[in-house]
Amino acid sequence: MRGLGAMLLTVILALGAGTSGAEVAVTIKDFYGTYSGVGSTRARGGFASDRGLGVIIRPSAGGGFQVIWSTVIDRRSAKRQKRRTRTLTFRPTGQPRRWRAGESGDPMKGGFISWARLEGRVLIVYVFAVDAKTGELTASIWRRRLGDAGLRINYSRLRDEQLVRGVFAIIKRRK
Repeated sequence: MRGLGAMLLTVILALGAGTSGAEVAVTIKDFYGTYSGVGSTRARGGFASDRGLGVIIRPSAGGGFQVIWSTVIDRRSAKRQKRRTRTLTFRPTGQPRRWRAGESGDPMKGGFISWARLEGRVLIVYVFAVDAKTGELTASIWRRRLGDAGLRINYSRLRDEQLVRGVFAIIKRRK
């Protein structure tokens, strides 16, 4: 498990997750709302496509929050559309502006580790898992920057330090 921790730290540092110190900090409550729009994805090998995106960020019990996000893949035809929806519920850690996902488990037993932090105007969500067949680390990182009209999303998925997929989107606040 020590090697996994070192790898997680390496991935985080390599991704440069910091933001400018000159930003005005917001609270998690400022993110609460429903957002939707279209994003562009780029996969390993140069394949690019557009995806419909939706995000709901809302309060949850105990001072935490929940993030629900959905992606509509292949929008060219209704028959070929694939919708994926994921939910994570974050609870306070006792450290300011940091939360742990209640769904987190042991990555060596098919689970994942997930946490969130708020830095300036950016809500960053990390999900780390270990592939059961190969033992490779998969890291998914969402950066949701709060703007006046919505969220700017940057998503990266890495597999053993190699970028597998990236998504960029600007989605509008609906509620």
